[in-house]
Amino acid sequence: MMSVIGMMSVIMMSVIEQVLKGNRERMHHPPILPLGG
Repeated sequence: MMSVIGMMSVIMMSVIEQVLKGNRERMHHPPILPLGG
């Protein structure tokens, strides 16, 4: 069973990757707010 920190790191990595792809495809969209402040 993965630790909470491990899951959070994996989720954040995937989110950042999606955001970078989205920024390249649509630069006019506002940036996504980071989870958990």
